[in-house]
Amino acid sequence: MINDQTQRHINLSMIENSDNEETAKLIIESKLKNEKEEQETETTTGKSINIFKLQFELSNKYDYAVVITATIFSIFFGISFNVFEFVIGNSINHLIPPNPLTDAHYKTLKHDCFIYLYVGIATLVGAFFHCSLWYYNGRKLGLKYKKEYFRIILSQDQSWFDKQNVHEITSRVESQTRAIEAGVIFL
Repeated sequence: MINDQTQRHINLSMIENSDNEETAKLIIESKLKNEKEEQETETTTGKSINIFKLQFELSNKYDYAVVITATIFSIFFGISFNVFEFVIGNSINHLIPPNPLTDAHYKTLKHDCFIYLYVGIATLVGAFFHCSLWYYNGRKLGLKYKKEYFRIILSQDQSWFDKQNVHEITSRVESQTRAIEAGVIFL
């Protein structure tokens, strides 16, 4: 973005170097129009934000602990599928009965059923904490950004509010904080 002093310098140099004053005015107007269009596209498309900066910019020690715990449960939840594959692979060998059915065969099948149950309960607990901690973290972070957003809006000059649409401000705050929450919640 070009500041006002640089813009004036460019305008003066264009007028001095131009043979025709009308041509210089057209050049200046096209430059200003292009700059305005760039500003509009910049505000509508938004800027990309580093997820780690977004995650930890307003965080405290408790938030760090929640993120680390949620990450551990996420890893635990992901590993549980590999454990299920291993358990299924071992239990398939036990499903083929020996010629004389023995009590040892039934005990191994019973043992495999309990392993399925334990791994299933562990997966359920891991999935619950994985989802709930990331959801909690995203909502809490969204609330922090909403408070910060309102603090910044309230620190604006009185004339700024005269130029802004009241309904547009509230909808913009809500939509942007929802986008932050959606970006931070890793489900």
